[in-house]
Amino acid sequence: MPVPLLIVGRSGCGKTTLLERLVRALADRGLRVVVIKHHSHALTVDRPHKDTARVRAAGAVTAVLASAIEVVTFRTVAAAQPFADLVAAHAADADVVLGEGFSQEPGPKLEVWCRAVAPAPLCLGDPGLEALVTDDEVEAPVPRIATGDIGAMLQLMARLGVIPSARPA
Repeated sequence: MPVPLLIVGRSGCGKTTLLERLVRALADRGLRVVVIKHHSHALTVDRPHKDTARVRAAGAVTAVLASAIEVVTFRTVAAAQPFADLVAAHAADADVVLGEGFSQEPGPKLEVWCRAVAPAPLCLGDPGLEALVTDDEVEAPVPRIATGDIGAMLQLMARLGVIPSARPA
């Protein structure tokens, strides 16, 4: 199992844009990437009055919607799931596991930060913070990587064990 990497930062700083670029670069190298995104509100992705929503409303704790090319699982949980549990449940076939959000969880992190959105980075005191991804100047105890420098991020990910050593970046 690869070492998961958390992409963290405040809303509007570019976490998803960075994830898109990283996933594309990793997939282009033939790696299977799993992304697990944290969402702080109740999810409303199931369509009301459709089959899965109806059986869930009737009391099913899990409903699986399957087609020839996709499988979606709706599962009711009693509490927020730790990131490690989500990785264990959903990333068994992954070469690379990336999490978006989960800033309070332990583990290696890249923080996407921009001064226009937040006066200071979110995770400066976090022992898991490996680098700041920013184009702004900032005093930090970790390296700063420019937002467009995907190569530097892939090198860091390889050093951290996020990218398997058998398939170098």
